[in-house]
Amino acid sequence: MDLAHIIMARVAYRDPALATDDDRASARHFFASTTPRLRETFRREARWLKSYEEVADYCTTGEPLPPRLESWIKNQRRGKLCEMQLALLEDLPIWEWHPRREAWNARADDLDTFITRHRRLPRIRATDPDEQSLGRWLGHQRRRLNRGRLDILRARRLTYILDRV
Repeated sequence: MDLAHIIMARVAYRDPALATDDDRASARHFFASTTPRLRETFRREARWLKSYEEVADYCTTGEPLPPRLESWIKNQRRGKLCEMQLALLEDLPIWEWHPRREAWNARADDLDTFITRHRRLPRIRATDPDEQSLGRWLGHQRRRLNRGRLDILRARRLTYILDRV
């Protein structure tokens, strides 16, 4: 999506805050001479930009995303995106290509910190809810490890952490 596409997409969406009068005049002339398929492409790009701008606005306010935009973000990982869309998404502070991997690594870091601090494994029957949660997570990961269902990199990391106890 180049700059001309962005201008046309914004005009196609008919968002007056995003397009100048000259843009609208150019778009009317352009759309009059294009095919319905091309017009739909511009409308689709405009919808993409509108959703992106909504997400970016939420990022600046610090408020949680509404479910519709959470779903939109999730769907972007599956879609075919141009270089500009990829760059825009990567600029968002909430964007992660592999959120599950990053969540697993964060949990492994929590386990490593807990073991370093307490010199023992977290207990499921602890009074601290964070320790209980970490203990349940560890139990699940150990079951997956013992059944051979844990990714090799995760298995290595978990084994390394557990070997220190």
